[in-house]
Amino acid sequence: PEALDFQCQRFYYHMKTGVLLMDDNVSLRYQGGYLRAEHITLVTDKATREVQGMIATGQVRSQRGADMVTGEKLIYNLKDDQIIVSGNPQLHRGGNTLVADLIVSDTQGKHIRMEGAIQGTYLPPSQNAGDGEASPDLNATQIKFWADQVKATGTTLVMTGNAHLTQPPASMEAPNIVVDFTELFPGERQLETISAWPHVKLTQEGISATGLGLFYKPSQGYVVLAGHCQAWQKTHTLTTETLIVYPQQRYLIADGNVVMNLRIDSQEGQNSEFGLASGLITITSDHLEFDLNQHWVEFRGHVEAVKSQGENLVADNSW
Repeated sequence: PEALDFQCQRFYYHMKTGVLLMDDNVSLRYQGGYLRAEHITLVTDKATREVQGMIATGQVRSQRGADMVTGEKLIYNLKDDQIIVSGNPQLHRGGNTLVADLIVSDTQGKHIRMEGAIQGTYLPPSQNAGDGEASPDLNATQIKFWADQVKATGTTLVMTGNAHLTQPPASMEAPNIVVDFTELFPGERQLETISAWPHVKLTQEGISATGLGLFYKPSQGYVVLAGHCQAWQKTHTLTTETLIVYPQQRYLIADGNVVMNLRIDSQEGQNSEFGLASGLITITSDHLEFDLNQHWVEFRGHVEAVKSQGENLVADNSW
């Protein structure tokens, strides 16, 4: 049998059942892992003395490689190749934290499943590694997320059921969100892509947008929403087939069947922000670009603009 190293203040071994009881500041090393708790009950095979399982309670801390799990109770079942941690369980990886009602993994920690109210924080390399190197702007902030269920496998986080993810200045929510890293938490920990579907909502200060699917690659600097896209900014609304959002620049690009409703509110005797009198203007085009910082909109391709009173303002290829 594999060696079992442990330390404790009190120890009891029942030879007929093969049960070991360890109390008071217990620490244990087994199969390349480290376990610490106030109490550990260990079950062995009476004939072979092989470990069959264990139960740890009270300020539990389990560590294997870069992973550390904390909680109030840990159940280790070697036969089913399963570890279950409960009692405010948390998974810590290289400065990153996942919190859930229940954490379930295989005994080697290769596959992790989380259940209940799940929240998490991802720190990019510049905040996590302590090497002083600057990271790209889009990787310079924390990623926080929560969902009904989270699975961590290899370099992928899969969030399902009421999933939310925030990376300032934007946040998103969808039934399914998948986050891919070049390496999950330890090592480089570089965020690669974020995908979400269906019925995705993207929110940023001053604007909200929805679509059937979302794809985000931080190195490219923009978010793509596709399928029946809609966006709102103040009293203005937009529908289109594809919407590209630059979160840092607060810049939008809409492509395909663009319809924008501009509600112009200008005081008497003054021009509005678009140089037009008050009223609702509906503009259709093939393409739109909207700079929220500079307050300008450009329409291209078969542009038509109609006021609510039915007055045609423009019919051209650009406006």
